[in-house]
Amino acid sequence: MTSPVFWQAVVGLATAVAAITAVVISSRNLSASTDQFELQQRQQQQQQASDRFARAMDQLSSDRLETRLGAIYSLEQVARDFPAQHPAVFEVITAYVRTHTPASVACAGPTPPAADAQAAVTVIGRRDIGRDGPTRIDLSHSCLAGAHLSHAHLSHAHLSHADLSGTDLLAADLVGGDLRCATLTGADLRGTDLSNTILYDVVLTGADLRGTDLSGVANLIGANLTGVVHDETTIWPDGVTPPPALPIDSPSRSRPCA
Repeated sequence: MTSPVFWQAVVGLATAVAAITAVVISSRNLSASTDQFELQQRQQQQQQASDRFARAMDQLSSDRLETRLGAIYSLEQVARDFPAQHPAVFEVITAYVRTHTPASVACAGPTPPAADAQAAVTVIGRRDIGRDGPTRIDLSHSCLAGAHLSHAHLSHAHLSHADLSGTDLLAADLVGGDLRCATLTGADLRGTDLSNTILYDVVLTGADLRGTDLSGVANLIGANLTGVVHDETTIWPDGVTPPPALPIDSPSRSRPCA
């Protein structure tokens, strides 16, 4: 005959097992609920980002300057609040600059750019470059003459054929940028990092290069450095004796800039 003590032990064990099972089931349900909540949160954030992005895109086409300015700053905030949207935001803003301020004969600096164009390049220059990923800022063929871009983050940017005449690029980061055929006549490049940039056929007539870092520049073929301002703080590429005296009518300037 089984003793009462044995049955008491069995009942106690069964109760414990049931309690543990309940805890496990409750934990799984809680985990599932948490996962579902987080999924809903992500979906809501994605929807919010999409809505804000789309609304700003619509506002960019407005005829009212203040509406376009608001759209530019709204896009900047979207990039800050939603890191996944960062590349798309700056593809839109750079495309806005290229299409609204194209480099042309009419782009004769140093006339300051329109307020919306200045706002756009300001936002570009202060973005979180750690979120760029493989995307490179593309401001090629843009008229940025007279713009204020001091301390701007423009490393590895596409600036070929851009007009930057009279532009304030004080202490800007242009490391590894492509400035082929760009015009920087009279630009303020004091303390600017131009190391490892492409300066093929660049026009730097009268630019201020004091404290400018030109180290690592592969060549200055066709570059026009007539009248540049420089001193002992200017860092020139290896093998270049300052100031480089490439005449304006040299053969390297006679071919078309392509």
